[in-house]
Amino acid sequence: MKKMIYLLLLLLLVNPCFAFQNADLSCKVRKGDQWKMVFELFTNIDHTVNALDTLMKGRFTIGSGHLTALSEWQVECKESADTSIELKFTLTQIRFYEKRNIRDSDALYYNDTDYPVDLSDEYVTEINNILGRSFTCRFDMQNKSSTEIITDEFENKELRFPGRNFMTQNASFLVNIYFRYNIYNIIGPDFVRIVLDSWNAIIPKEDKNVGDVWAPSGLIADKNQDSHVVFEKHSGNFAYLKLSGKDDNDMMLIHKKSGLPFVIMTPDFKAYVYDFKDIANTTITGKFTEGDLNGTAVLKSEAAGYEINETVQVKNGFFEIPLNLKQPVICTLTFNSKTFYLFLTPGMQVQLNWDESNKKPVVEGFGANDVQCVLEFWDEKYYMYHYETSKFPYELIIEKRDEYKKRVGIILKKYKGLISNECRNFIETESNFRIAISYTVARQDVEREKALEKNLDVTRANKNASYFENFNDSLPLIGDVTNYSPAYNVFIDRNLELKNRIFLAQRGRRYERDNVRENLYFAALHYVGYPYYYSAFMLLKSEILKGNQEDITKELDEFIKLPGNPSFSNTLQQLIQEMEIIKEGNAFPFPEIVDMENNKVEIPKGHFAIVDINNSFYLRSPQHQEELEELTRIIKEDSQLEKINYVVIRPDFAKGKMTESVSTEFVNFLYIYLPEHDRTVFEKIRLIEDRSRILLLNKDRMIIDNNIGKIGHYTGHNLPEIIDEYLNSPDTPPAKSEIPWLFIVGSLTLFGILSWLVIRIRTERIKKREEARRKLSELELKAIRSQMNPHFIFNAMGSIQNLINQNDIKNANLYLSRFARLMRMVLANSNKKLVNLADELELLKNYLELEQLRVDFQYTISLSENIDPENEEIPGMLVQPFVENAVIHGITPKGHGMINVHFTKESGVLTCIVEDDGVGIDVSENGNGQGLAMKLSEKRLNLLNSQSNEKLHLKVENRNGNMNNGTKITLMIPV
Repeated sequence: MKKMIYLLLLLLLVNPCFAFQNADLSCKVRKGDQWKMVFELFTNIDHTVNALDTLMKGRFTIGSGHLTALSEWQVECKESADTSIELKFTLTQIRFYEKRNIRDSDALYYNDTDYPVDLSDEYVTEINNILGRSFTCRFDMQNKSSTEIITDEFENKELRFPGRNFMTQNASFLVNIYFRYNIYNIIGPDFVRIVLDSWNAIIPKEDKNVGDVWAPSGLIADKNQDSHVVFEKHSGNFAYLKLSGKDDNDMMLIHKKSGLPFVIMTPDFKAYVYDFKDIANTTITGKFTEGDLNGTAVLKSEAAGYEINETVQVKNGFFEIPLNLKQPVICTLTFNSKTFYLFLTPGMQVQLNWDESNKKPVVEGFGANDVQCVLEFWDEKYYMYHYETSKFPYELIIEKRDEYKKRVGIILKKYKGLISNECRNFIETESNFRIAISYTVARQDVEREKALEKNLDVTRANKNASYFENFNDSLPLIGDVTNYSPAYNVFIDRNLELKNRIFLAQRGRRYERDNVRENLYFAALHYVGYPYYYSAFMLLKSEILKGNQEDITKELDEFIKLPGNPSFSNTLQQLIQEMEIIKEGNAFPFPEIVDMENNKVEIPKGHFAIVDINNSFYLRSPQHQEELEELTRIIKEDSQLEKINYVVIRPDFAKGKMTESVSTEFVNFLYIYLPEHDRTVFEKIRLIEDRSRILLLNKDRMIIDNNIGKIGHYTGHNLPEIIDEYLNSPDTPPAKSEIPWLFIVGSLTLFGILSWLVIRIRTERIKKREEARRKLSELELKAIRSQMNPHFIFNAMGSIQNLINQNDIKNANLYLSRFARLMRMVLANSNKKLVNLADELELLKNYLELEQLRVDFQYTISLSENIDPENEEIPGMLVQPFVENAVIHGITPKGHGMINVHFTKESGVLTCIVEDDGVGIDVSENGNGQGLAMKLSEKRLNLLNSQSNEKLHLKVENRNGNMNNGTKITLMIPV
């Protein structure tokens, strides 16, 4: 068996010169040619892990296991002649995983350099020491045993690769058992030497025709006397050889134009070539006989990090799609409103012929069984929606699961021995994770039901929740699972969200999907290997699509620098480039759109425009009613807006199903339906979550914002702020003057009347604008106060923590009591524009007494005799931040000191002086003070001054160098 595997790998590494009747298969590889090769080895192993810790001895029984090794090489032809060829092999990727039985459970010893499970420096260094190494060999085609290794960077014959044990998705069964494999035993130059020396054993001495059978020679004949080679057929660009023996039935797909064996498939081994010149290693052809037989077919895959989007022409029902696959993938093939899910692996040469009687395709060709099996499997759905504890007893859940598994089992039994390892593994993975997705949704419903406590059967709810959790946790998320399974990838995302929701709910917090930094951190805590890479990729991709790239620059940079497979990073970088087309400031890329009736529809100009793009739609009537009402309200309240164009772009199938909204004097609706299968707009605009996007355009169709979200009641959109910011931006070009001709033609009397009307309208607009600005200032003031309160609370809580850390429980309790009283005062005054001076003084006193519990200082608060604190009003918490600054930045660094607060009144001006004898400030470096409290207070003073003719004045003095050190704050308040 070992010799057989050597032989099969040999056929992929070299360029055979087969001589077939009417087929020139001579070697056409020349110096400088490059290609990539992938090898997958599946083998049963039976040995013991030696590196068991003392703690683990006697606890585990290590039995037989199954090893899978995958490697990828960059190959370059260095020299080529009629009798010899020189090849350079460079290792680019490598992956091992091994299944073993521990405590009657399958455990995965797993190592993956595509997506490393351990990002420690030591581990990554060991990976990097192996990747990129190469060796060069020369093969003499005329001498059967003269393979020569010319150069070899794999010089250490004991070079080994580490792995770590993971049992389940949460690594809950994580044990530090390390195993090592000798690279030379699996993929090293020694292995290649044996393969190359065995190559000539299968080559016939004379030309062969289709149907000829001959016996192999050399090393293979020594161990496999019953084996023989069959030239089965050749069609198109490929010829088929079958090597048959007592226990083996192996297929080789040889490309006639290059002379390379592009695919080798055996029960224990698979190898294939891709990226050789412009030659496709996979081809899908088909014939449709129903409906419109001309048009376009779309083959699409959204596999994370490996996206496919191919559009081909269908003529008279026939189509052909060439692909250069580097891994198995699930694709959707769409034509004439028909969609098929195809399971494709490198090397497939399949034909899909439409069966009119069954309304399904019939598959033929190399790899047909895999495609046909998955087509049948895809129709077997598993759903458990509308979950309610009272309606879904545990027994019914189990019955539904078993019934689904039985249906899947029937399909696998039907194709037993006919499908590939990848296909069987995919179906088993996909079916398990379809169940897990439904259980994840059901688990969320259980948690929601518990929170509502409505018609709740607590015992049943807990039993079901426990079952859902145990089933999901029993599925391994790393190891020999198929990362091209759609359900597997969806489960990774939804399971992480569920765990995050439960974790935050236990701490009285709500899960927010837009909190990308927190979610990335949680993914790193919860996942390793591919699940972590995928989760981080999806979170970052979502933010890029939303136009938030600048907010995640640090996270993007850290992700791109992660070791391993660059597919995810390359996809994100490509997505950033693709998003440039709808970057703010650019022109909308589709000023004219051809609709499904072949009419050119122009995007209107002259008013602001909202472009609502969605590749689906909701069946609600009438459409966009909420948007109409909300936009009407916004226009009426904003004097700068007169009308808004609302452009709705939908696929063809929405025509006639959507109830279109009627245009009004404020909102002009335009509906555009795209032709069937024309997804150019969807693909170039890059829809958010592959579903929708809403853009805001100015009067000249320039993009103002590429993600304004849903425009409806209570959705939290900020459309008025976006428009106002744009109109008031110094970069906004001035509006073009458009004077109707009637203004020029009229008589002087009419001109005078119109002038009077214009002046009146302008006056009203100015009033509205000033009112809007006043409201904006008030909102900004509230926002600043909302920032000041948490800042004040944070500092106070820090003081409490300091007392607890010092084990000063008595003062900590006293502090908390006073802090609660202080908070009541703060909250009571939080919505008041003005508070009386007596309340402000009480707040200052409580605050200073609190700070005295942790800092050694004295204070005084005094007033002039002409001040009645009950009758004087000032803005709330106006003085407190300056007192807080004196304590934190003046007294605390010194360790002790004195703070004096004194109020005087003269000529309608209340003057407050805050003095401390602390360390002082450096005004040249810190402006008017230190700390967030001072900065927020200064900003608040500026806003208050913008709303009144009577200005507040602030003066900050550094007293260092005088008789008294410290800081003096003088605040003058008109009253």
